[in-house]
Amino acid sequence: MKILFSTYRFKKCSLFFLFFSALTTHANDRFCENDEELGMRIIPNLQAKDVKVIEGKTIYNITYTTDSFSRRYTSIENKQGEKKKFAIFFGCSYIWGMGVKDDETIPYYFSQMNKNFHAYNYGIPASGPHHTLALLEKKKLNNEIPEINGLGIYWYNRGHISQVIGSANDIEWLKEGPYYYLDQQEHLQRKGSFLTGRPYITAFYRFLKWSKVLDIFHLDFPKLSQRDGQLTCTILEQIKNHFLQNFAQSQFLVVLTSLNFSPSYPDIKACLAKRHVDFLDLENKIWEKDPQEFVIQGDGHLNAKGNYYLAKIFTEAFFKSH
Repeated sequence: MKILFSTYRFKKCSLFFLFFSALTTHANDRFCENDEELGMRIIPNLQAKDVKVIEGKTIYNITYTTDSFSRRYTSIENKQGEKKKFAIFFGCSYIWGMGVKDDETIPYYFSQMNKNFHAYNYGIPASGPHHTLALLEKKKLNNEIPEINGLGIYWYNRGHISQVIGSANDIEWLKEGPYYYLDQQEHLQRKGSFLTGRPYITAFYRFLKWSKVLDIFHLDFPKLSQRDGQLTCTILEQIKNHFLQNFAQSQFLVVLTSLNFSPSYPDIKACLAKRHVDFLDLENKIWEKDPQEFVIQGDGHLNAKGNYYLAKIFTEAFFKSH
């Protein structure tokens, strides 16, 4: 197993960055690497020590472990096939578990709470639904999962929309990401990456970010539209379709965890319902408690207590609806 060490400050994947932002240096290539088809992928068979320091203060100091299929280790073995079903989690750094131990992530806690489910963590830091779709277009997950059926979950927040379109604020760390768009017939198409598929637009967005204009005026570009929400919804629908091609007897759902996002972020619930994509709405649930209690101070990602809480309310909501 490879062992890598990195000291860095990691940029946002969701809303908490807006509240607990700090000057960051993006260096997740210590456990992620660029991939021409996927945009980025987790390095397999890895132990990566991650230390975040701000102004001399250590925010966290932990180790990430990955398996041979580039999944984050959940630390729970399926001894003698006791867990009959799988629970495959897709998402960004909140599913990956940025800044927490292998046994402090949402997939880990879900598997711990549900004896019938063996959880698999396919989270990728700094990713969006477009990365997950690219992954499912390339890989046959039924070759990586021993259980026959179970549950597929995409952990979504509205901030993923700006990542799907490669907005100016996100483009520097998403430029290698897969570029999907809707054509004139509203069909989903892919054209390489944001760098190769729309080079001039991407160059302009990178210039805007470099100029600091967006930071000074607290702006992003372009302004999000309902069509951007439709694009994101279409990608989530395709994630469902590809997932069910691998696991025909299983269930797929989107978990909505957006937290106090501006109304300018399109709401995709109606679109998901129209396209028969099941979802659980957990938006703003974290704010029913004191959010300071659930986040890593000086970072903004969920701490172990926050991950446990969300895994718990997800478990309760899922089994209540089934």
